Amino acid sequence: MPDNKPGISIQEHIRLWVNGHEKKNAYIQTAQIVYPDLFGPKIVQDDIQANNTKDCLSQWTEHGVKCFTYNPSMKNAPVKLRRLNRDIYVNICLRFIGPLADQPFVDIDAAGKTTALKETYADVAYAGITREWRDNTFRSDKNNFFGDYESIDWHVTVNRLTKDSPIPHLRVKIEEKGQPMCLYNILWSIGGNQSKNPMCDVTLCAFFGQRVWKEAFMNLAAHEIGHSLGLGDAYEGFTQKGVSKTDHRVMAEVPLDDVMRSDWNNVEVNANTVEMILEAFKTNSLQRYDPRFHSEVIHSY
Repeated sequence: MPDNKPGISIQEHIRLWVNGHEKKNAYIQTAQIVYPDLFGPKIVQDDIQANNTKDCLSQWTEHGVKCFTYNPSMKNAPVKLRRLNRDIYVNICLRFIGPLADQPFVDIDAAGKTTALKETYADVAYAGITREWRDNTFRSDKNNFFGDYESIDWHVTVNRLTKDSPIPHLRVKIEEKGQPMCLYNILWSIGGNQSKNPMCDVTLCAFFGQRVWKEAFMNLAAHEIGHSLGLGDAYEGFTQKGVSKTDHRVMAEVPLDDVMRSDWNNVEVNANTVEMILEAFKTNSLQRYDPRFHSEVIHSY
């Protein structure tokens, strides 16, 4: 309870999540974020100073209540997100590996004719990722909630690293044949350390059933990076519930061209996509699309 005695600073109730866990009875007092712990009150600013984790603290307001996330587990993650009210900052570090990464991209047209391009497979993948995951402004509407803000500004930096870089990064493997995948879609966390595969975090393939044309490969790369941001697949699959292209119950929330719907001819990051990413980094939970519920697409599992 707030202490209103003379000479004592008033405690202001806030909402706080630490590494995805909501801390009940958290408050601000003398500009310090405090929450109860088994061994007594914990002060977030003390932990930030001790561990150099300032960029792991986010803040915004909802219905006039101050909200914070503090994700120190994200400190050395290859994908990081920080929110400062209406500004969202995303930093993605990645490196392309695999037998095709530095090979010329082989494009294919509608008639089946193939052409070797000057760009490598890594160049094309990077172009697709940066085309979709880029700076933008998203407005809230009846389907999306960004707190006490009519719009948010989305800022993205995608760093393409060299093989000798010591910076933590996603290992994006490009190979000839196989199944495109992102291990983050199996077990996601803000720390990015759940992958047990020593070789790669993301796999892209030149063939998965048929040769992939340039536009499709660019969109495929953007889709797989969406998994690293805490998003599941927005389509029907054998192992997960998803959003069918014929299911009109969720069309308003998940357009047909949503980047997680896998329409390789056209993909887009929209306000709903961003809202789900924010929820992933708040709750430290992969966000899955579920068509069983009308007008609600955020589901943490």
